[in-house]
Amino acid sequence: MTNIESLDIEKMEHQEALQYVKRFKVLMEINASINSAMDLEVLLRTIIDIAASIMNAEASSLALREASTGELVFHIVSEDSNKSLESLRLPKGQGIAGWVAEHGEPVIVPDVSKDERFYSGVDKKSDFVTRSIMCVPMRRSGDSVIGVLQVLNKKEDTFDDQDLLLFSSLANIAAIAIENSQLYHILQQTMDKLKADNTRLNNILGQLKQSEEEVKR
Repeated sequence: MTNIESLDIEKMEHQEALQYVKRFKVLMEINASINSAMDLEVLLRTIIDIAASIMNAEASSLALREASTGELVFHIVSEDSNKSLESLRLPKGQGIAGWVAEHGEPVIVPDVSKDERFYSGVDKKSDFVTRSIMCVPMRRSGDSVIGVLQVLNKKEDTFDDQDLLLFSSLANIAAIAIENSQLYHILQQTMDKLKADNTRLNNILGQLKQSEEEVKR
């Protein structure tokens, strides 16, 4: 596989270059819509739907890495996948997704039956037949991997370096949006606590003031 950074639009055939530019423009347009979503569940659903659509894949999924255990937790899957996969946990390093999370490197597996990293237990649980996978890491601003984004079974042809470049860009956008959403919720919780503390303080001050007035009488 060639290095994704070496892709040169000028060397592509005309139709191929047009298709690549069109897909990249779509990616840039969805950047704003993803980053405007603060509700994490809505955000993850949006990312999953976009991933399957822009990569022309049969299914897609997103898993976040649990910091304390290193396990991957599948928070949400595309409509074509079995809902039983949501909240599924993969032990640290298990499967292609686990490998990507551990090594922080994107992979394309054209035929999973020939890759020893593939974990068939997920297919058995979901009744989905995986033929090929493209999986990329999602990194937070400090460069640590927070999870993985993957698409399964390209509907036409096979996943290639152009797909990987675009998909990695989507994963970068997704990681920033997820981190922003998590920070927003932490800030919201802090603000709610401050408001509650302020309300309690005002009540105490009001009671003290009332007590002082009663004493003066």
